Amino acid sequence: MKFRRSLLILIPLGVAVLTLAFVVKRNLEMRERLLCGIRMKSLGTAVKIYAEDNHVEPNEVVQILIDHGDWKAEDSLCPTSGQPILLAAISAARLADVSPRDVIAYEPLSYHDGKGANILYGDGHASFESPDAYREVIAYSKSAGSWGAAEDLTSNGS
Repeated sequence: MKFRRSLLILIPLGVAVLTLAFVVKRNLEMRERLLCGIRMKSLGTAVKIYAEDNHVEPNEVVQILIDHGDWKAEDSLCPTSGQPILLAAISAARLADVSPRDVIAYEPLSYHDGKGANILYGDGHASFESPDAYREVIAYSKSAGSWGAAEDLTSNGS
């Protein structure tokens, strides 16, 4: 009888613990996605302002900011994977003509276990896209001619 009573108490407690563990894990994933998107948006804003003000190529800006101590190299990394955010190659001349749908920066789908990825758009917003939406956006960018070779933002020794 005592065993049944103990079992009746332990089973709901176990279910509650497992549910809580799932909720905490899910919240941590959401926090990391959000942090990654915020980093991407901040990076895009910094690149755009510096490139336009100093007439340099956007892909050179991150290394310049790191060298001057205005940007930390680790802020160019996805917090989930520890891998670098990728900056689409856009020339300084083209930067002024970026459309809202152009991809400025992105991360591969593998960074978030294939569940989606953050993309920074030409209008300055970053969003976490599902795998299908991600593929659609990348395909659009390539077909629209707005796609350049991606550049690892930490590739210059930082």
